Amino acid sequence: MVPTLGVTHAKSRHHASTRAGLFWAVVLLLAAGPAAGEIILDWDFDHGALEDAGTTITEAQITLGPRTDIYLSRWIYVRASGMLGLDPEFRISNDHAAGYSLSSSHRYVYSYDQQEWLFFDNGENSSGYYRFWNDAPFVEDVVWLAYGLPYPLSMTDDHVEDVSSSPFVGPTPSSDSNLVIGLSNDGTLTDKGRIVPQHVIYGYTVSDPSVPGPKTVVVLTTGNHPNETTGSYTFQGMVDFILSPDARAAALRQQADFYVYPNCNPDGRWAGHARTSPENPWTDHNRHWNDPVGFTDIAVVTAAMQADTNSNADYFFDFHSYNRATEYGIWMYPEHVASPFTQALVSREPAIGIMTATVEDDGPGISRHWAHLPEGLNAEYTFTPEAGFIPGWQPERLFQLGRNYALALYDAIVIEGCDDITTSGIVTFADDFDAGTSGLSWDLLTSSDDYTADFAFDYGVHGIPPAPNCAEPTTIGVKFTVNNNDSLHQAAALSAYPMQQTFVDNYAFKFDMWINYGDGPSSTEFMTAGINHTATEVVWNENPDSDGYSFAVSGEGGASQDYRAYEGDAMFSVASGVYLAGSQNHTAALYQSLFPGPEFDTPGVPGRHWVEVEIRQLGGRIEWLLDGTLLAVVSGITVDSGNVMIGYLDPFDSIAAPAEENFIIYDNVRVEELPNQDCNDNLVPDACETLSPGDFDADTAVDLQDFAALLECLAGPSSPPAPPDPTCAHVCLAVFDFDADDDVDLVDFAAFQEAMTW
Repeated sequence: MVPTLGVTHAKSRHHASTRAGLFWAVVLLLAAGPAAGEIILDWDFDHGALEDAGTTITEAQITLGPRTDIYLSRWIYVRASGMLGLDPEFRISNDHAAGYSLSSSHRYVYSYDQQEWLFFDNGENSSGYYRFWNDAPFVEDVVWLAYGLPYPLSMTDDHVEDVSSSPFVGPTPSSDSNLVIGLSNDGTLTDKGRIVPQHVIYGYTVSDPSVPGPKTVVVLTTGNHPNETTGSYTFQGMVDFILSPDARAAALRQQADFYVYPNCNPDGRWAGHARTSPENPWTDHNRHWNDPVGFTDIAVVTAAMQADTNSNADYFFDFHSYNRATEYGIWMYPEHVASPFTQALVSREPAIGIMTATVEDDGPGISRHWAHLPEGLNAEYTFTPEAGFIPGWQPERLFQLGRNYALALYDAIVIEGCDDITTSGIVTFADDFDAGTSGLSWDLLTSSDDYTADFAFDYGVHGIPPAPNCAEPTTIGVKFTVNNNDSLHQAAALSAYPMQQTFVDNYAFKFDMWINYGDGPSSTEFMTAGINHTATEVVWNENPDSDGYSFAVSGEGGASQDYRAYEGDAMFSVASGVYLAGSQNHTAALYQSLFPGPEFDTPGVPGRHWVEVEIRQLGGRIEWLLDGTLLAVVSGITVDSGNVMIGYLDPFDSIAAPAEENFIIYDNVRVEELPNQDCNDNLVPDACETLSPGDFDADTAVDLQDFAALLECLAGPSSPPAPPDPTCAHVCLAVFDFDADDDVDLVDFAAFQEAMTW
């Protein structure tokens, strides 16, 4: 019989003592009567954790004791019986690591079956405790409650069993036929009086065996810190998507070999630790990857990873979790902020936080650093995803996050090697200013009389070369200045709109831009440009009637916020997640890599150079790119049509010296319909697949499904294809123009009939 600590109402009474270290249950004996019963708190199960010391129970309040025998005892997971009809307040002392970092935004979870988890209605940190409670009594006798969504070790076993039947899952070179790479400690460890069983450690591959290598090598693991359970859910979501029938998952399996290690600290997860294992209860499990002596699980996993990959990986992911209630993010090296994977991830998860640290910052013992070093896996890209304990985020949202990690990897591995089809060639507006009459077709709005606007300016007089997108090597563009023409010191802005233009749906606003500045003081001024404007307002922060979505960048990095994104007059903060660099200052790694010194006079900003600017509206979001690099993403837009704008801004009331050196040049302004990236609707961008003659849907068969697409493309001799989506005309030609005469006609129809495989 397991000894118990009994408590009647608020007054403690110890039962017979037992030897130190035995496992405890906590019991409340309620007074006899119609509502007689007892509350029992039990944590003797996989992933369970509590501390008898400091745990007290009354009818109205249950104080949970965080563990004092391990490092950072944040994790709590208990089974409470006798709860029917009760609605006590639970609390945890801030004197312990479990309560210290809990904000009032955090929410514990509870369940009646350990399958469906609900968030407590209330939580607050006050008077030295984190307190949480529900607004109504429990409706069943047994209630499971936990710090966050649990992911017991048994879930790893179940998931490995589920995926093992996939034809794309197999053993690694170091694992056996049961996908086991080794065992945890020999079973002599104890934890809270319990014997810790010896656990298997898994490793398996995910790949398409029908496609030979070489392939990109990707290593995935999780469970390093046992209480960071949302990371395990995210990991599972990524693996499940990679194994799914989705065409993008199939493309990933064809181009990448995944080496998967689903729990690198099984003893710690089973025992309910936070950042440690029973083998080393006071040492962070993610600080010894470079020296795993005495850390059985790390030694098994690192040896397997090196043997399986020949110590030569391309990507490494170790999934963790923030113990925060409002944030999630990903750690990486500064130079990887601009990587295709990171840009793709932020595009799919705009709110994710991007954080950087080097080996020198942390030391080599963290898994991400070990994997990056030659003595580890020599991986080019290493990441530590950090899911969050965010109230309301059920497993489905975490699985979705994992899916987006996989899709970002798809973008980086598969799409990155595709042809660039970011233009449809369908231009709906263009002005290269060469005719010298553009001033008659643009509306100009200004905040003051201190400005100049020359829509037929020969910028060659400043020694500026032709802009990169000039069809002919001309040097005619539009030149703007503000706050430089009189002695009045004032902030100023102007906005220019092409007359009578409205743009809707998916489109790209593109132009060439040159910001000039002098070497004297007060030279910080900004390009401004935007879309979805009414064209009736000067768009800047001092006009509350500003509308649409706009972006700004300084020329020489003299502002703390050199990169800016706006909705109307309101600038998005870094905390909004809009900025991929995680910063608005030009010193951030992404900006430094995009505009490096000494090529750029001020590294991190685009001044005194031609820069290609693009603002896209695509699928309900707006993207801002400079020289093809994605810098900001605004999701959940509220206005999706309107005019485009180019402008100039001096947000300071000082005058540049010399004033004549501060100006902006625009050239080759145009708006293009964005192409349909997937005209055959098979989820793989057309540029990433081989479109064989007649096989429109790329399923290796020329059949009736392709015939339906042929009918939409058939336009007759000497006529360009006119499918319902005009941006797909190029795909019509690629698939159905058998005789390569730039049309789809009856000659092509006859060739299609011969190609049909039915």
